[in-house]
Amino acid sequence: MKIHVQLLFLFTFTLFPASLFSLDDSGSNEVIVNTERTTGFIDRVRAIGRRQAVGVRGRLLCGNEPVKNATVKLWDNDMFDPDDLLAEVRVSPDGTFEVFGSAISVTEIDPQLRIYHNCRSKSKECRRKITFTVPDNYINSGIEVTKWFELGTPNMEIGVKHKEEPHCI
Repeated sequence: MKIHVQLLFLFTFTLFPASLFSLDDSGSNEVIVNTERTTGFIDRVRAIGRRQAVGVRGRLLCGNEPVKNATVKLWDNDMFDPDDLLAEVRVSPDGTFEVFGSAISVTEIDPQLRIYHNCRSKSKECRRKITFTVPDNYINSGIEVTKWFELGTPNMEIGVKHKEEPHCI
């Protein structure tokens, strides 16, 4: 089975073996991906990759009160492909959360905690989104979290320049 894929990045050929691709004879800017070979290549990457886990916990405030209706997402931030959602939770009524997840990767995962909330938001349609990078020493091998990153009790009223953006649905 062959699938035509629009050629988006020329550097794709440097990331994957050339045997996975062939050029379309029509002269268009398309590449034919051989899915039998691609699947095999992905399986080999999984075989040499290792499962890595990470977990974060904390309590979110809005002023002196627990933040309401916030969503906390744990992502693996990927450079060349879409980020992977590892886990997602809603904060409890007292503002606490515990989120953990794992992924298989050849390289070390790059975990990010993204918090979506309405504390001090000026828009009813948009939520504030703030991103924290989880330090590498909180990543462990396996599926279980052995060392938790304790975020503490940040006050979501704070504005973080260059680390915050609106998230509109």
